[in-house]
Amino acid sequence: MKHARIEVQRTAQEFILKNEPKIEHIIGRKAVSKQARYAIETSDRSIGRNHCKIEIRASTQGLVFLLTTLTSAQGSYRTILKRRKKQLKIYPKDQVYLQDRDIIEIGANNLRLQFWEPIENTITKPKA
Repeated sequence: MKHARIEVQRTAQEFILKNEPKIEHIIGRKAVSKQARYAIETSDRSIGRNHCKIEIRASTQGLVFLLTTLTSAQGSYRTILKRRKKQLKIYPKDQVYLQDRDIIEIGANNLRLQFWEPIENTITKPKA
């Protein structure tokens, strides 16, 4: 079961995205009112309270992680995916497959994505 870790490089925050069914992994700016599941502590107003989301889905190749930029009443948010010296602008409602070590740029913040497989509990009872 694959999980993902997101490190917010500017604020040194860290979020763990577990493979939980039907959970929307919403990332956004920390706010007093309605708050995203993963709230970045910043005063950067170019980051929305609900800026983007990551969905975890099952496919024939295993689990895949999809990034979608969300919209607001003020318009669209800017999200850029950085992958191996390339940049891809992600427009609202576009879905992009994420890869290990991708960097998601929202506002002035870079979010580094890392995948890992949790180690199963292998402790066994000693024989009597």
